Amino acid sequence: GPPARSKMPPTGQTRVTFTLYRALLRAGKKWVALNKQGAQTGPREAQTFLQDIAFRSVKANSTSWASTLLPGMSQLYAADKYLSHSCQVGDEKGSANYFGLEGLKFEFRRALTHDESLDERLDRGFDTLKYLNLGNQFAESIYNNLEPREKPSNVAFSVGDILYHKEFGWRGVVYGWTERCEMG
Repeated sequence: GPPARSKMPPTGQTRVTFTLYRALLRAGKKWVALNKQGAQTGPREAQTFLQDIAFRSVKANSTSWASTLLPGMSQLYAADKYLSHSCQVGDEKGSANYFGLEGLKFEFRRALTHDESLDERLDRGFDTLKYLNLGNQFAESIYNNLEPREKPSNVAFSVGDILYHKEFGWRGVVYGWTERCEMG
């Protein structure tokens, strides 16, 4: 049968480690799901996931998320860089999406190497959790605001309309709209 569980209460460090592990799995699961959601909208238009969905939201004229997230933009750039290139499993570095939940579990469960301390492992885990939470917050904010907005009756043209100028002969395509003229 299965080994008997110890009845000794967990130490403080054990509780922190276990709580961190569970939080990482929750945040990692959400990150993987958000990446899958992004992949369903078509091929990437930018190098990283967060850049891609930000770019798509600008193209969709849906940037209301920006005002709430702009104050922390430097943190979001750091999160994007970390989650896209700096996640580590063993000696290999890559994206959080590439490693996925299995990579996260492996990295957290593997034995410490002779030149690594538990504190270093926990610090890396907390950094990963911080960046996963920032990335998830950013992605969810964009996705929640990516719903098409209904065009008010005072907006004359729709996205995708092709316009021809009667006097000058130029043509153009409507790629976004605002409710008031922002050109002065």
